[in-house]
Parts: sequence; C-alpha cells; structure tokens
Amino acid sequence: MIEAVTSASHPPSIPADNLREPGAYLCLWSGHLLRIPKETIRPSCFPLVMIEGSESLLVVRLSHDPHLSATDARETALDLGLFPDF
Repeated sequence: MIEAVTSASHPPSIPADNLREPGAYLCLWSGHLLRIPKETIRPSCFPLVMIEGSESLLVVRLSHDPHLSATDARETALDLGLFPDF
C-alpha cells in the first residue's frame, strides 16, 4: 500500500520508492522532474530504480503522461503551489 503524505503547502505526495504508476513527478526536496515510463513499472515486483537514503524522497505526480513537456510540467507544478527547478 502506498501511503500518501499531505501538507497544507502541497498536494498529496508519496515516497519515490513506492511509485507503481507511470507519469511525470516533481521531487519535493529538489524540484527536479522525474519521468517514470510504463516500461519501468513491473507488476508485483520491485521498481527498476530503487532510491535509498535516510529520508524518503517525496514526489508529487504532475501528470499521468511521463512525456509531458517540461514547460507544461513547470506550469502544472506552479499551479499546485510547488517550486520546479528544471
């Protein structure tokens, strides 16, 4: 089960290592754009990329489309009150 994290300052976020759906995501700690194509999602298996650290890398989905243009991703992030850095 993916546990969402909510805050008054941004929409629900999830740890990046729990991503199970393709899309374009914004990394909250850095503002980087993370693209997860459907080919990287494997049912009932670990994701192809595993991220480890002392704190969870939280992300917010900007779109179900991992190929969303950078311009549209920036605009979506800003509309959500997030700060893109790409």
